[in-house]
Amino acid sequence: MTKKELLTWIILTMLIMMLPISFFLYNFYDSEISDDIGKWGAFGDYFGGLLNCTFSLLSVIVTIYIALKLSNIEKNRNRDNLKFEKEKLLREFRESEYKRINFELQKVWSCVTDSNREDAIRTLASINWQYRYFMTSNYHLFPFLADNEITNLHKTLQEIINLFWKEKSFEEKEEIIGKFTKDFDALNMKMQTFLLKN
Repeated sequence: MTKKELLTWIILTMLIMMLPISFFLYNFYDSEISDDIGKWGAFGDYFGGLLNCTFSLLSVIVTIYIALKLSNIEKNRNRDNLKFEKEKLLREFRESEYKRINFELQKVWSCVTDSNREDAIRTLASINWQYRYFMTSNYHLFPFLADNEITNLHKTLQEIINLFWKEKSFEEKEEIIGKFTKDFDALNMKMQTFLLKN
């Protein structure tokens, strides 16, 4: 409760307490002060009845006010918790997708050194498919996937597969692997920067 609200409640309470006194003074201002104890008892009953009723009503109003304030606080806390959980889940999902595709792309180097050409081509084709799937299905998680430096990696993967089909020399493979490494590093840098910022 703010100071302004508290001050408003204090002033309102004082005004309500002054109301029965005002009515009494308005009606009985010209009367003498009595020595009769019965009249003083009636006077006390008058104030007690009015003020008890007034304070009961005020306590109900304050209780409702406090309940509404607590409800708003709890609603805001729940909204903030839900937002936090949503962001946490999104971050975990992004990290999971990044780890998955990173793991797949790291297999390229083992394919280059694999003595079985057909296994290497199958693995490279699988990696290429996984990367293509990652690119097309994760725009909502990684909005930068359409950037040229990211799409170049897919082209480089296709070039590596073509090299293996054509049985090119080691120098040609080394050149394209260097290009892949550069593109892969660019993807990792972009992903890690994005994950750190979000």
